[in-house]
Amino acid sequence: MEEILMRSNEVSSEAGISESIVRKYSLALERKGYVFKKDEFGGRYYSKYDQETLEMVRSLTQQNRYTVGVATEIVAGKRKTVAAIEEKQIDFPLVKEEFDYEELKNQLENTRQEFNKIKDAIKSFENILEVNLSLLQKLGEAKNEVEMKSKENAYLEEKLRKVISILQ
Repeated sequence: MEEILMRSNEVSSEAGISESIVRKYSLALERKGYVFKKDEFGGRYYSKYDQETLEMVRSLTQQNRYTVGVATEIVAGKRKTVAAIEEKQIDFPLVKEEFDYEELKNQLENTRQEFNKIKDAIKSFENILEVNLSLLQKLGEAKNEVEMKSKENAYLEEKLRKVISILQ
Protein backbone atom coordinates (compact mmCIF):
# COMPACT_ATOMS: atom_id res chain seq x y z
CA MET A 1 0.00 0.00 0.00
CA GLU A 2 1.47 3.31 -1.09
CA GLU A 3 1.55 6.14 1.40
CA ILE A 4 -0.52 9.20 0.48
CA LEU A 5 1.46 12.43 0.88
CA MET A 6 -0.05 15.89 1.14
CA ARG A 7 1.19 19.46 1.06
CA SER A 8 0.62 21.94 3.89
CA ASN A 9 -2.55 23.36 2.31
CA GLU A 10 -4.11 19.87 2.16
CA VAL A 11 -3.15 19.07 5.76
CA SER A 12 -4.50 22.46 6.79
CA SER A 13 -7.82 21.72 5.13
CA GLU A 14 -8.15 18.17 6.49
CA ALA A 15 -7.00 18.93 10.04
CA GLY A 16 -8.69 22.30 10.38
CA ILE A 17 -5.41 24.04 11.21
CA SER A 18 -4.32 27.19 9.38
CA GLU A 19 -1.42 26.80 6.96
CA SER A 20 0.78 29.17 8.94
CA ILE A 21 0.19 27.11 12.10
CA VAL A 22 0.96 23.89 10.16
CA ARG A 23 4.29 25.43 9.10
CA LYS A 24 4.94 26.76 12.63
CA TYR A 25 4.28 23.36 14.26
CA SER A 26 6.28 21.57 11.56
CA LEU A 27 9.32 23.78 12.08
CA ALA A 28 9.08 23.38 15.86
CA LEU A 29 8.79 19.58 15.50
CA GLU A 30 11.85 19.50 13.22
CA ARG A 31 13.82 21.43 15.81
CA LYS A 32 12.96 18.64 18.27
CA GLY A 33 14.18 15.92 15.86
CA TYR A 34 10.98 15.00 14.04
CA VAL A 35 11.58 14.31 10.34
CA PHE A 36 9.19 15.06 7.50
CA LYS A 37 9.62 13.82 3.95
CA LYS A 38 10.77 16.64 1.68
CA ASP A 39 11.08 17.37 -2.00
CA GLU A 40 14.30 18.43 -3.68
CA PHE A 41 13.60 22.07 -2.78
CA GLY A 42 13.00 21.38 0.91
CA GLY A 43 9.20 21.54 0.75
CA ARG A 44 7.52 19.24 3.25
CA TYR A 45 5.27 16.33 2.38
CA TYR A 46 2.83 15.23 5.08
CA SER A 47 1.51 11.72 5.65
CA LYS A 48 -1.59 10.85 7.69
CA TYR A 49 0.81 10.04 10.54
CA ASP A 50 2.32 13.53 10.25
CA GLN A 51 -1.19 15.04 10.22
CA GLU A 52 -2.04 13.16 13.43
CA THR A 53 1.21 14.42 14.94
CA LEU A 54 0.29 18.02 14.10
CA GLU A 55 -3.17 17.49 15.57
CA MET A 56 -1.59 16.19 18.79
CA VAL A 57 0.51 19.37 19.03
CA ARG A 58 -2.61 21.49 18.47
CA SER A 59 -4.47 19.55 21.16
CA LEU A 60 -1.69 20.05 23.70
CA THR A 61 -1.42 23.76 22.96
CA GLN A 62 -5.17 24.46 22.94
CA GLN A 63 -6.65 22.07 25.50
CA ASN A 64 -3.72 21.61 27.87
CA ARG A 65 -2.34 25.11 27.31
CA TYR A 66 1.23 23.96 26.70
CA THR A 67 3.55 26.27 24.80
CA VAL A 68 4.38 25.18 21.25
CA GLY A 69 7.94 24.38 22.37
CA VAL A 70 6.81 22.09 25.19
CA ALA A 71 4.06 20.47 23.13
CA THR A 72 6.37 19.71 20.19
CA GLU A 73 9.00 18.32 22.52
CA ILE A 74 6.46 15.94 24.06
CA VAL A 75 5.02 14.87 20.72
CA ALA A 76 8.33 14.61 18.84
CA GLY A 77 9.76 12.47 21.63
CA LYS A 78 6.90 9.99 21.27
CA ARG A 79 6.38 10.05 17.51
CA LYS A 80 9.63 9.65 15.64
CA THR A 81 8.84 8.95 12.02
CA VAL A 82 9.93 5.84 10.21
CA ALA A 83 11.88 8.13 7.89
CA ALA A 84 13.89 9.42 10.84
CA ILE A 85 14.69 5.91 11.99
CA GLU A 86 15.64 4.80 8.48
CA GLU A 87 17.75 7.93 8.01
CA LYS A 88 19.79 7.11 11.11
CA GLN A 89 20.34 3.46 10.26
CA ILE A 90 23.84 2.57 9.15
CA ASP A 91 24.59 -0.10 6.59
CA PHE A 92 26.96 -2.11 8.74
CA PRO A 93 27.53 -5.78 7.93
CA LEU A 94 27.64 -8.10 10.92
CA VAL A 95 30.82 -9.78 9.74
CA LYS A 96 33.45 -8.07 7.69
CA GLU A 97 34.61 -10.54 5.08
CA GLU A 98 38.24 -9.44 5.04
CA PHE A 99 38.83 -8.49 8.64
CA ASP A 100 42.46 -7.65 9.40
CA TYR A 101 43.12 -8.95 12.91
CA GLU A 102 46.77 -7.94 12.70
CA GLU A 103 45.81 -4.34 11.99
CA LEU A 104 43.39 -4.39 14.92
CA LYS A 105 46.10 -5.85 17.14
CA ASN A 106 48.50 -3.06 16.09
CA GLN A 107 45.86 -0.39 16.71
CA LEU A 108 45.16 -1.81 20.16
CA GLU A 109 48.88 -1.87 20.95
CA ASN A 110 49.25 1.75 19.80
CA THR A 111 46.27 2.71 21.93
CA ARG A 112 47.78 0.92 24.94
CA GLN A 113 51.08 2.77 24.44
CA GLU A 114 49.29 6.12 24.17
CA PHE A 115 47.30 5.28 27.29
CA ASN A 116 50.51 4.47 29.17
CA LYS A 117 52.02 7.80 28.06
CA ILE A 118 48.98 9.63 29.36
CA LYS A 119 49.10 7.63 32.60
CA ASP A 120 52.80 8.54 33.03
CA ALA A 121 52.07 12.21 32.34
CA ILE A 122 49.32 12.18 34.97
CA LYS A 123 51.68 10.54 37.48
CA SER A 124 54.33 13.21 36.74
CA PHE A 125 51.72 15.92 37.18
CA GLU A 126 50.64 14.39 40.50
CA ASN A 127 54.29 14.34 41.67
CA ILE A 128 54.78 17.97 40.67
CA LEU A 129 51.54 18.86 42.44
CA GLU A 130 52.70 17.03 45.57
CA VAL A 131 56.06 18.87 45.52
CA ASN A 132 54.28 22.21 45.02
CA LEU A 133 51.96 21.50 47.95
CA SER A 134 54.95 20.59 50.11
CA LEU A 135 56.75 23.80 49.10
CA LEU A 136 53.61 25.80 49.78
CA GLN A 137 53.37 24.30 53.25
CA LYS A 138 57.06 25.06 53.95
CA LEU A 139 56.56 28.60 52.65
CA GLY A 140 53.65 29.04 55.07
CA GLU A 141 55.77 27.74 57.93
CA ALA A 142 58.65 30.08 56.96
CA LYS A 143 56.24 33.01 56.81
CA ASN A 144 54.98 32.20 60.31
CA GLU A 145 58.56 31.95 61.55
CA VAL A 146 59.48 35.31 59.98
CA GLU A 147 56.43 36.91 61.63
CA MET A 148 57.41 35.43 65.01
CA LYS A 149 61.03 36.61 64.60
CA SER A 150 59.80 40.05 63.56
CA LYS A 151 57.67 40.30 66.71
CA GLU A 152 60.58 39.03 68.77
CA ASN A 153 62.90 41.62 67.21
CA ALA A 154 60.38 44.39 67.89
CA TYR A 155 60.16 43.25 71.51
CA LEU A 156 63.97 43.15 71.85
CA GLU A 157 64.32 46.57 70.19
CA GLU A 158 61.85 48.00 72.70
CA LYS A 159 63.80 46.43 75.58
CA LEU A 160 67.07 47.78 74.15
CA ARG A 161 65.60 51.31 73.95
CA LYS A 162 64.53 51.09 77.57
CA VAL A 163 68.00 49.90 78.63
CA ILE A 164 69.66 52.71 76.62
CA SER A 165 67.33 55.31 78.12
CA ILE A 166 68.14 54.03 81.60
CA LEU A 167 71.89 54.14 80.90
CA GLN A 168 71.81 57.69 79.63
